[in-house]
Amino acid sequence: MSSAFSYKLLISIQACDIVLELKSGQMGCLFFESGIAMASFFQKMKNEISLLQTAKTLALSDKEDSQFSNIDIQFVSFQIIQQEEKKFYYQQRYHATENDDVLSVKDFIGNDYENTIEFLNNSLLKERLNEPITKLSTGEFKIACILKSFRKDAKIILFEDVFSGLDPKNKELVIEFLKNLKNTFQSCILIATTHSIDSKHFDNFLKIPIAKKYSCSIGNEDIQILKSIFSEKQTSNFQYAFKLKDISVKYHQNYILRNITWEVKNGEKWALKGKNGSGKSTLLSLIYADHPQAYANDIYLFDIPRQNGYNIWDIKEKISFFSHEFFRFFNKSKSIKETLLYVVNVNPYKPSKNTDSLIEKFNVLRDYFQLEDVKLDSTLYQLPQYQQRLVVLIAILLKNAPILILDEPYHFFDRSTIAKLNNLLDKVLNDRTLVFVSHTDEDFPSCIEYEYYLS
Repeated sequence: MSSAFSYKLLISIQACDIVLELKSGQMGCLFFESGIAMASFFQKMKNEISLLQTAKTLALSDKEDSQFSNIDIQFVSFQIIQQEEKKFYYQQRYHATENDDVLSVKDFIGNDYENTIEFLNNSLLKERLNEPITKLSTGEFKIACILKSFRKDAKIILFEDVFSGLDPKNKELVIEFLKNLKNTFQSCILIATTHSIDSKHFDNFLKIPIAKKYSCSIGNEDIQILKSIFSEKQTSNFQYAFKLKDISVKYHQNYILRNITWEVKNGEKWALKGKNGSGKSTLLSLIYADHPQAYANDIYLFDIPRQNGYNIWDIKEKISFFSHEFFRFFNKSKSIKETLLYVVNVNPYKPSKNTDSLIEKFNVLRDYFQLEDVKLDSTLYQLPQYQQRLVVLIAILLKNAPILILDEPYHFFDRSTIAKLNNLLDKVLNDRTLVFVSHTDEDFPSCIEYEYYLS
């Protein structure tokens, strides 16, 4: 029988004091209205716990002088860490011959996966244990990370934005798994999120308000200033952004997509929806020239057949594309300035954009999103995930392409940041073709006109 424990911890962020009572067998949730506040909270938690483990000051309820170092504490974020960056690369999962030496899902999860068998049997990963970890979709990778985090000796587990990228069914599945985990092993589970979640699922629920309220509205003068940033849009004299005719994608004998037909005209705004693992990211990879099976399918881009049309770099130049996977494998050792230049100058055969002009535009958007503390010479790794994602997304928007494809772009973002991004899509970039993917209805901009659902 595991020892019961209880520990109080005070964390101060943005003039707000958060008092945490970490108890065995309980699950709590901190709902942050600010993404930067959540990032600050995690950093301070790590610092506080490091100090406590060094000082050995934790008091257990049944042994007053026990040491904090006896309690295994785990922080779970969902990303490729810097040391792993060179082991995997973006697009790897679409190339069957380049996944032979990659960890399998089973090996990634680790030896304790058998202790999670009930959760596993109800999850998307039931039939995928022997596949390479790089083959998983965003939602599937999230579930694999949750399973990987399971350790019987981890008494306190802190999850950062655990529900982003999960469809409703898998959110419920994760919640039930975490409940069973804390009840069976008397673990203390703490979830920090910027996304709305029903408080009924938790023993303790605390809403952390924004210390300083910022206006999310956008006036006519601001619209004109922001429009001037994006005035040099590339030409878009095509009738159809893309046409997909009866396309299919399969690995070995398993179909990822089958008999998909979809047409999107120039200037249309679409929501792409579907459950985790339904093939949304694979579908978009065919359009963005990331997937080798694009050549084996009947695909038209900008009114021209894919097989004998634009080359890969011309396609990437005409599409501003963001996905969780693109971000996950992005080289975060780059500085902010290098990131901007790399994303905007995607076509190596075209002259580079004016650097000074690009920096000026970035500075306007940096002020718009209240990122004053983000310096151009800082590397992405020096920023919290919230700011890393936002900087990369800003760079992609500044690419100023006629087509925007945003695949689950709002992980880690609070409602204020999402509102500002949607203002850009609705009122500033409203002349672009848009495909937007999310599992959260409130994420979609109001300009969306059509919906395509992958079953």
